Amino acid sequence: KDGRYLVGSREENENEEIEQVKYSCQFAKMFIPVEEVTFPSALGQDLEIVPLDVGEDHLEVRVQYEGQPLPEASLIIVSRGGTPKTVSTDSAGKARIPRCGSFQIVVARHSVPNWGDFDEKTITSVLSYQE
Repeated sequence: KDGRYLVGSREENENEEIEQVKYSCQFAKMFIPVEEVTFPSALGQDLEIVPLDVGEDHLEVRVQYEGQPLPEASLIIVSRGGTPKTVSTDSAGKARIPRCGSFQIVVARHSVPNWGDFDEKTITSVLSYQE
């Protein structure tokens, strides 16, 4: 109401007129290869970007939601000094990201409608990659 955001559930704000209750969480990790490139395994985050392979011109990742591949997920790639790009994962939750520069940020966002007591759960995952 009135464009205000309140913290808490409908029950905690019973005297307010609530239009929508959202749950939001964020996860982030940074990947810095040292000498030999080894990839960290999945950490078990609700929404996770897992690096699989790094080549001269690409970074391959898998996006997972609750440990399962997330097909057709949209990824935003931001490089230092570059223009943001968007790619989507395939049916196996994998995406090949063109590498631009020595530092990149990959962002995935996933929404789940009618999640428990909430009208929507929104999860954001960030993977930072630096050489």
